[in-house]
Amino acid sequence: MPGRKVRKSTGIVKQRRNEDVGLAEELAGAEELTGSEEELAEELTSDTVRVGQKISDLDTVLREIREFRRETVESLNAIREDIRKANCRIDETEKRIGDTEERIQYMEEATCELIQFCKKLKEKQVDQEGRARRDNVRLHGIKEGAEKDAESVSAFVETTQRKVRAASSIRTRSGTRTQITRPSPSGWCTAEIHNSKAFKLQM
Repeated sequence: MPGRKVRKSTGIVKQRRNEDVGLAEELAGAEELTGSEEELAEELTSDTVRVGQKISDLDTVLREIREFRRETVESLNAIREDIRKANCRIDETEKRIGDTEERIQYMEEATCELIQFCKKLKEKQVDQEGRARRDNVRLHGIKEGAEKDAESVSAFVETTQRKVRAASSIRTRSGTRTQITRPSPSGWCTAEIHNSKAFKLQM
């Protein structure tokens, strides 16, 4: 009986020792796990800091990109407005040029018509000058140049009328220029045509 109790106590002691060893191992493993968790926490914290820094950098880059985009849009809008104004000025200039060309063409046509009209007027003027009455009087039967010694033509006519017994026999007519025909394309042609109206000289 006593031997059985000793063996039983020895077994209990060994079992307790084994349990203590296992517990110590578990505690050591727990401590190792705790150290690993701390290292992981530190690494996670450092990674979080790095990620935050990168996010901050990305935010800065994004702000710069947005600012650059805004400036680019403003510049493009200004360029677009300048182009629109330039196109408006070009359209207005083209319209003015077209109107000016039309006016020039109209003026050229009107000038050609005026030249032709002036040419016709000149021909009519020359013709009328050839047919117009002149400021002189012709006395038939009196030599040309007989009035050169008289004071005036009227005095010469009065003197001549007194000398001539029958004043009614004196034939007078107005002097006209030599009539001419209309100008021909080859040059000027002049013809002498005497066609005047006789009238009585009244003093």
